[in-house]
Amino acid sequence: MKVEAKGEIPGPIVRDTILNAADFIDANGVKWMLRDSIQSSHP
Repeated sequence: MKVEAKGEIPGPIVRDTILNAADFIDANGVKWMLRDSIQSSHP
């Protein structure tokens, strides 16, 4: 992904295998959802 290549999200990123939990998980374990571009763990 471009954001990983730019260093905006720490990689490596992996796909979340839990249905509807998140789209991917970054190297810090933060779950991200691309459909609304907001971190699912956002405070």
